[in-house]
Amino acid sequence: IVAFVGNVAPGFGFAAAPDENQVEVICLFRGPDGQALVNDSVIIYPMGQTFHTDAEGKCRVRYRSPSDPRALRAYVRHRDPDWIASVRLPKMGGTKEIRLEEAKSVQGRIVDPKGKPVAGAQIAALPMSDRYVLSDPNGWYDIAWNPDWAGPRTDLFVFARHATRDLVALTHILPDSKRIDITLESGVTLKGIVEDESGRPVSGVRISMDFGQGGTPIQPVLTDASGLYRFRALPQRQEYTLHAKHKGYCDARATTGRINNALRIVEAEAVVLERMNKSIAGTVVDVNGRPVPGCEVMLFKLPIHFKERHETKTDAQGRFRLKGIAGSGLQIQAGKGKLSGQFIDVRAGQEDVE
Repeated sequence: IVAFVGNVAPGFGFAAAPDENQVEVICLFRGPDGQALVNDSVIIYPMGQTFHTDAEGKCRVRYRSPSDPRALRAYVRHRDPDWIASVRLPKMGGTKEIRLEEAKSVQGRIVDPKGKPVAGAQIAALPMSDRYVLSDPNGWYDIAWNPDWAGPRTDLFVFARHATRDLVALTHILPDSKRIDITLESGVTLKGIVEDESGRPVSGVRISMDFGQGGTPIQPVLTDASGLYRFRALPQRQEYTLHAKHKGYCDARATTGRINNALRIVEAEAVVLERMNKSIAGTVVDVNGRPVPGCEVMLFKLPIHFKERHETKTDAQGRFRLKGIAGSGLQIQAGKGKLSGQFIDVRAGQEDVE
């Protein structure tokens, strides 16, 4: 049972007959109490298909192996009672146990500005998940989520979008909401440029965006030969934030600030990428000013994310050098064994850190 939502690789999905590119996964489904879902059924989105489990709670699935590992993300739903699971299936096949959890859900109908039903609109519950379902030919949708996915946030939304028609809406989910009918409106087109430190455009930069509601189904884009990018069908009256990533450059971001008026086109400030070609060097000493050899030195970019860092060790004279550095908002820390120093603000290219 597989629901592929978001970035689905081309040609990826259920296969009618075996071929050399197929993967087979046997899924075992369990409810929140750990009991197998014997002779039961689950619904798979965005296809909206129903599949039945056997006497052991299992179901066999074949699909073509994707090139993008993220295409193996599955969104599985059980009705009456309402349970849900979001999992990542093995790319090479095998077995997978899937445990569903208690879910909340809303349903309703999507219509365009003229009141006509919109089929094929992406529907996501934000900020709970960037996975989505599609509205049916009559505009109906039904989406569920695990309440834990929202974390501490209480402002919840239904995000509805039809990119081809440039229609979109962002609607609050109230605590007692069961049905939310949504009328789409014309979306915003957000465009901009990515440049290097010398003002030259940078092509092939991966640009993702958000508008303060966590992850969204809106797919990243790449800048063209002129460094330009464009997003269509974005919700009105939001603050849009761009995130740029390119090999050999420091990650960068830009924001439009809050836009309170309904607009058709918004142009973001230029995103400037810095080449990661600088270094930071210095010496680690103890409280008596003596060099400390074999000391671990770690560099972080604010806000600190401990999984994303540069690190090295000091030599016999307590000296260190970190290469491939760029950007601002940097802090460095040294430590050895159970001892660690304070975080120190540094800049790319600094050669006298102590």
